[in-house]
Amino acid sequence: ALGVHQTAGFDIGTGAGMNRPVAVFTVDTTFTAAGAGTLTIAVLAAPDNGAGSEGAYTVIQQTGPISLANLVAGQEPLVVEIDALLPGEVLPRFYKFNYVVATGPMTAGKITGNILLDAPSIARARSYPANFVAV
Repeated sequence: ALGVHQTAGFDIGTGAGMNRPVAVFTVDTTFTAAGAGTLTIAVLAAPDNGAGSEGAYTVIQQTGPISLANLVAGQEPLVVEIDALLPGEVLPRFYKFNYVVATGPMTAGKITGNILLDAPSIARARSYPANFVAV
């Protein structure tokens, strides 16, 4: 399921110098499932298509399956570092998250994802209001 498209107001690309973007995921409501549910989170990126819209998205980072026992509100946020571009790779302009449930279904739970540019802002991410809803 994908979150609602949210405009950041600026193009973070691959960051500035040492401040590469990181995706930070915080469990707001503990997950429950009918079985031993797992959640895999993918970070996708796309270049501008030349008309100011998203080009083709590709997965740039992905977690392994996160067990139900690790989807508990109040735990430390999960930080997914976004790798630097390799020579010849296209600069991304758009990012999105994809959440895949396996051995579910999940019966409750809420997770918030943010893209941040510097490690100190990870602590501040906890105070941001939710900026999208996973469906």
